[in-house]
Amino acid sequence: MTGGRLRTRALVKADWPAHALAMCFSMTYAWGISKTAHVQTSLQFISPLLVIGLVHFLWVLATRGRQPGYARTVIDRALMSSLLLALLVPAVMAVAPMPSAASSADGYLYGFLVTLFCLVVLANTLAAVAFAFYLAARLLDFVVKAIGKLASDKNHLKDLSILATVFTLVAIASLEGISGLYRFAGAGQATASVAISAPPERVWAAMQTATTPEFPLPGILQAFPQPVAVRVDEGTELGAKRVVVFAGREGQGELHLEVVKREGLRSVFETISDSTPMANWIAITSITYEVVPRDQGSLLRVTLDYERLLAPSLIFKPMMALAGTLSMGVLAEDTKARAESQP
Repeated sequence: MTGGRLRTRALVKADWPAHALAMCFSMTYAWGISKTAHVQTSLQFISPLLVIGLVHFLWVLATRGRQPGYARTVIDRALMSSLLLALLVPAVMAVAPMPSAASSADGYLYGFLVTLFCLVVLANTLAAVAFAFYLAARLLDFVVKAIGKLASDKNHLKDLSILATVFTLVAIASLEGISGLYRFAGAGQATASVAISAPPERVWAAMQTATTPEFPLPGILQAFPQPVAVRVDEGTELGAKRVVVFAGREGQGELHLEVVKREGLRSVFETISDSTPMANWIAITSITYEVVPRDQGSLLRVTLDYERLLAPSLIFKPMMALAGTLSMGVLAEDTKARAESQP
């Protein structure tokens, strides 16, 4: 038993160079993609998994040869490297300087922080995708054995066919969002509602002056650029403008809004321009405030219309929907706090 454990530990230690190489090469490759027009596509967020898989495939062949079961070894190692990235990159980000410590004038430091944030998103996305393809590979292995074809333990075609199929699926998934190939609709809507113990008139009066939230944001939003100031605020009447400043590890920018529709207790802000870091991930189309009278106060409904810019949609569609809903909840809660504090 002791000898078996020692051999297992030795084997794990022997694989660490492969994990280090896989992580290094995949992140270098991702950095190269980030400098191209494909930075928002699945080529950026999924194809690094091909690099990880290829490194482990070559490592296994070089150290163990084509022993039966090498496909599972490669896929297991690829999943582990992806999970390690998802752990290590956020850990580095956690000790990196906060936004106040770097600006675009800081050159390399600023560029490092911007890149680091993108790598956090990439690493977590890659881990999720790797796990999905890991499950697909295990299912494929089961199907191949069930059919009985290529199932001989002495026939390396079974392993080769599994790896070829999985690598092909990853390659196809990596093409989402690339112009001229395939892309899924990115339009989305997120709504948050909050009950306010104040009449509609007082709620509407509170909306005339925007503020930055004075309460802690939901945990998931704290990793993204946050509103730090309202530079221009002209209320909620038709033609009124609002400029909100956002800042985060990856820089600072302004969201310019203008009221394009005003109907009763409903006001629609449309985006005029957006220079915030978020503009690289999501295009905010409009934000709608609607106050609904109730017997015991009011109901405030805040709706965000947006266009998701990142692929793959399987990962970023629910992520954007959740972030959008939480963001609108922050706006609604901020208005609630001001309306209920008025005499």
